[in-house]
Formats: sequence, structure tokens, C-alpha cells
Amino acid sequence: MTSEAKILAALKEAPDGIPSNQLKEFCNNEPVDKVVNKLLGSRAVEMVSADAGGGFLLRLTKGTQLTDLTAEEQLVFSLIEESSTKGIWIKEIRDRSGLPETQMKRVLKNLEKKKHVKAIKAVGTTRKLIKKLIQALFKL
Repeated sequence: MTSEAKILAALKEAPDGIPSNQLKEFCNNEPVDKVVNKLLGSRAVEMVSADAGGGFLLRLTKGTQLTDLTAEEQLVFSLIEESSTKGIWIKEIRDRSGLPETQMKRVLKNLEKKKHVKAIKAVGTTRKLIKKLIQALFKL
């Protein structure tokens, strides 16, 4: 069984993902970074930053897969999609995606330009924006 297949099988049992420090167990004698890059290239998994410790979580790709998006755009789109009709704060997207702020803003701008997400001002505050899926807006 290949390292990629082992990781995918383990991810099916752990829907929240596998922390980066546990990935070495699934890689036979291959470097972890090469195995992870192969999986990311196939778009079967996505990498999300972990809450503490500076590591990351590897998880199965969730939500809708859009072919016209880059890997970063797909990650941000899936985070917004997980928030469903509530929307998600920009700070939460930055924390959970692990992307630098300038790159995250560029990704959000591209998603808005492609009409996948929309910025909505939060009620009760003038300085915070919420990102929502366009489809979620029409369901309200």
C-alpha cells in the first residue's frame, strides 16, 4: 500500500483531519513533504492550519470542487462554504487557512470577482466584514 493510500484511508476515519506531526507514521520511507505535495496536487486533500503549535491539519477536501479555482482559492472557498448561511469573519479565514494577509485578500478579491462569494457588512459594527457564498445569500 502506498503512503498516499495509507494517508487517504486514515483521513476517511478522521474527518477533522490528521495533525502534521502524525503524518510520518503513514509514510513508508518517503519524505512527508513529497507525499503531502502529491496529495495536494491531486486536490484530494487540503491543508488547514492547526489552532496551536504552528503545525497544520491535513484533511479530505470538503464541499464543492470548482475547477476554475487555484488551490488557495479552493481552500478559502471551502472554509466559507463550511460556515453555511452564517458567514465567516475575515480574521477567521486568515487564522484557519494559514495564508498571509496579502495573499488572503487577493484570493478573496478573486473569489468576489468570479461571483463565488460576497462581502457583507456585519450588523452592529462598521469595521468588520463577513464573507458569504453567493448561493447562501439566495437561500435566505
